[in-house]
Amino acid sequence: AFAAAALGVARRDASLARFVSRSARAVVIGGKLAALGYLAHVALTIFAVQGSSPDWIEAVFEAPFFRSYSVLVVASVACAVAGARLAHDPHARGAQLGVAAAAAVIAIGGAFTSHAAGWLGERAPLYALDAVHRAAAYAWLGGVAHLVLFGFAGPSGGPNGRAKPIQNAISSGRSR
Repeated sequence: AFAAAALGVARRDASLARFVSRSARAVVIGGKLAALGYLAHVALTIFAVQGSSPDWIEAVFEAPFFRSYSVLVVASVACAVAGARLAHDPHARGAQLGVAAAAAVIAIGGAFTSHAAGWLGERAPLYALDAVHRAAAYAWLGGVAHLVLFGFAGPSGGPNGRAKPIQNAISSGRSR
């Protein structure tokens, strides 16, 4: 999502294009780690229920959590693949949209693995609130990660050899 927002500036600024590429490499790592985490959760759940009944295998594959986690694994892998393409070509519009779409699927799909899934009453409002909460949390955490990446970008800290943007923002805040 960050890369899609930076598209217009990245086309005019080579250092920002390098930053988008660097940021996309972080997205690849995050996508891979998320997929591994979701797979580990499914494996642990299968291990916990194995042998609990004669038809336990069918019960696992038919369970809503298994379908939800399958979608999350696919979306995480798609995010990593789109991020890899974006790291190679920061101007690739399809890769930018792929990262944004995969992130949206992860935020929405994650709601179906939350505590809302265990609620006995009407779940639709809980799913919606949880999806919004997850999207906001992911945007906030992703923004912090990108600020850290941007703060350490380039040989002198900033694009085009400028001073570190975070240090500039802090020092300008002190002078007011």
